[in-house]
Amino acid sequence: MDGLFRGLSKLVKITPVTNDDIVFRLHRQLTVLILFAFSIIVTARQYIGDPIDCLTKTEIPSDLLDTYCWIHTTFSIESAWNKTIGVEVPYPGVAKQTKDDTRVHHHYYQWVCFFLFIQALLFYFPRFLWKSFEARRLNSIVMDLHSPILSNEERTRQISIFVKYYIAHLGYNGIFTFQYYLCQILCFVNVICQMWLTDWFLGGEFTQYGWKVWLFTDETDPGLRFDPMVKVFPTITKCIFYKYGHSGDIEKFDTICILIVNILNQKLYFFLWNWFWFLSVITGAWLIYRFLLVFWPQTRSLVTRGRSKMIRNDDELKTVLRSISFADWFVLDFVAINVDSMNFKEIIGELAKHFKPKGNKGNQKTID
Repeated sequence: MDGLFRGLSKLVKITPVTNDDIVFRLHRQLTVLILFAFSIIVTARQYIGDPIDCLTKTEIPSDLLDTYCWIHTTFSIESAWNKTIGVEVPYPGVAKQTKDDTRVHHHYYQWVCFFLFIQALLFYFPRFLWKSFEARRLNSIVMDLHSPILSNEERTRQISIFVKYYIAHLGYNGIFTFQYYLCQILCFVNVICQMWLTDWFLGGEFTQYGWKVWLFTDETDPGLRFDPMVKVFPTITKCIFYKYGHSGDIEKFDTICILIVNILNQKLYFFLWNWFWFLSVITGAWLIYRFLLVFWPQTRSLVTRGRSKMIRNDDELKTVLRSISFADWFVLDFVAINVDSMNFKEIIGELAKHFKPKGNKGNQKTID
């Protein structure tokens, strides 16, 4: 168990060069870590612990009954969910079935650990796609400029290499930028689809699950209240077991089962509901910010000024920003994130020297 969790630590690696942003990392790193951890916990509870206990007073072995009910699923009586506990029913969803009653079978709990694992892989997919697109390009162009400890000769040499590379590739960064935006859109689409997929997995109960739990109050009389967690993840359910009797007739045994694993599932999915909503809202807002950078050049100027506080000569920065397209700025922004601030200051100075003659022609678009 400890070894499995130690393996998850590999998902949280700090690298000297960053090729994505904080919202991207919330998807491909933190969310993947959460889902893998939950999958491991549920797996341990299901296959190492005792996920179900069924009550019997017959000669049926308890282990046999537990295994049968776990494999063949348990069920609740739909009409018994909102009845008074201790008066009409012993527990929500548990009652004697009549011909007009509808059974609601619970089979999802067998698949929770696998479902969480698949969700983790889906959250990592945009990262996998971006890594294949990026192919360590930023590592190559940043070189050692992320380090503040470089000799003057080495710093000058690497800055010169980068400036030559950057100027040579002006106008050729559109596909690179499009690929990143595609992966960020995939992150947003994925979290929305994950909410829909989880809702399907839980029989249409996930979409409103969190709202109902938040509105649920402990001030209500426990004998009268209806806990929304109980309907989605009941801890006490029913199971029907058939066997041959001594005379050869088929005997029916109606038993009650305690789903211990659902105590964990209740809290786990409440957390996931809140997390998915938080992730979808913040990712949607981040996409709006990303598209503002595309269509509103002034925002690019503000962002770059925020990343280059050591630049004292604002004219140099204005000259560079006026002379490059959005896709070229996108690459420069990643460089600003990764290189040492003093090194970035020198990069801007060198680029300004290159763009200054062009700036005097008066045909550049002002963005400041």
